[in-house]
Amino acid sequence: MPSKQRANIMKAKATSIETTATGSRNGKRSSTSTSFAPSGVAKKMTEYAKQIVKEVKENKATTSYKNRPIKGIGAQVVKIGSQYDIDCSGFIRLLYRLTCDADIPAWALSDRPFARAKDFLNFFEALPSIEEDCDHNNNNGKERKRPANAASASNTALSSSSPSSSSPPVAQSKNMVRWRRVPSIKQVLPGDVIAYTTTGHAAGGSCFIKSKALSFSIRQAIVADLWNEAKAEGGYDSVDQLEKQLHDADSRTAALVEDLAKLCGIDSLAKLQQILKEGGGGERGAMIDEMLSSKGKKGLGKRFWSHVLEAATAKLHHTGHVVLASSCAFRLGHDDNGRQSYSVTTYEATTVRSATKNKRCSGVMEWYRQFRVESAKKGHSISGKRRKSKAKQPRTRQRWVNVATAKRIQTEKLRGRCNLSIGRLLGEFDDEGKITSMEDAKPPVSWSASSSRSSGGKGKQKACLPKDTVGKGESKE
Repeated sequence: MPSKQRANIMKAKATSIETTATGSRNGKRSSTSTSFAPSGVAKKMTEYAKQIVKEVKENKATTSYKNRPIKGIGAQVVKIGSQYDIDCSGFIRLLYRLTCDADIPAWALSDRPFARAKDFLNFFEALPSIEEDCDHNNNNGKERKRPANAASASNTALSSSSPSSSSPPVAQSKNMVRWRRVPSIKQVLPGDVIAYTTTGHAAGGSCFIKSKALSFSIRQAIVADLWNEAKAEGGYDSVDQLEKQLHDADSRTAALVEDLAKLCGIDSLAKLQQILKEGGGGERGAMIDEMLSSKGKKGLGKRFWSHVLEAATAKLHHTGHVVLASSCAFRLGHDDNGRQSYSVTTYEATTVRSATKNKRCSGVMEWYRQFRVESAKKGHSISGKRRKSKAKQPRTRQRWVNVATAKRIQTEKLRGRCNLSIGRLLGEFDDEGKITSMEDAKPPVSWSASSSRSSGGKGKQKACLPKDTVGKGESKE
């Protein structure tokens, strides 16, 4: 690891320890300060990650970055204590299962029977904010001071309201484990999960993946349509329902590829790209539909062919990334446009390349990620305009983005943008080191259906990795 990168990690660690313990730095209140420590569940999740990284560093375990195939079977190998061939979302799922023996609900899944980075992001976006949780805002049993416009505390049970609703804060048992959304990178604590993706029209709202095969591009568009239909009905009720839909997508893909070759003379991805690019996707797609209709086949619509063109011309090899924070956010400063920039050290599964040694490293490691604030109008100070004019102007919502992802979007001139969301596990273990209950995950109001799965599990008092254990959903090979 280059010395500059190592220095950034150590500096963020020192800042994390100092701000967590004292809430201030050099006698002044820090923008990353907090008056509470991570919950017991989040702390244990971090300890599991730390122990795995330690095993890798001491050469007690091997690791590599491996994505699972399109059907989600094989490739990844997880043997606790000896081998971690896994990708970013697989690493987070492994830590979550080791800690809580649970998975995120089925309604949040998009195109695989397991959670990926974009699924974590959609799940976090649907959660109530940490500001709505009474227990999380308590300091030694006393209610913390809340903003004047915040709703008063309530002991009512959590409803299925969306984060944007004006529901009052909810009180929960400290032993009830639940996820909550963290609004800002500045509020990140060790144990928080940060997920970010590039937006697009693929399933889950992410970008399409680059492909050299005609069938893969068509399958992506079909899966996206199936996901949009499921979302309108409240998401997938179960993993079995999702797998059935994916099987249906495989059948529809094979049939359409065969029809395109026999009836339309389109037998390669290059030919399809050429035809769709000439008319912007939708118009030329209408011509393909006419050809199919003349042969007694059903047309698929301009929107579908626009999505096929987007999938056929995709440039990225992944939809996003998800990491576990191992420190609080460290403020780096502002860029030329006055945007705040922060760095967070992380535990993650990734692939990096050393600029000095030209060496490629992959697998589970401790790394760091940089984030900044972006607004709708880049390079403009909204607050400065307000100072010059007394007239009321609509506020521009600031959002956090990953610096590397935002730079790639700008460099490669991609259509989408960077989306980011943060989730935090709240709750404590009881005297026996067990989780008494887990809160039912509920989809947002816009999904118009409730989740059918409730997860529960047990945890151990000390973060000792169980031996000879293969994570549920991973392959042993």
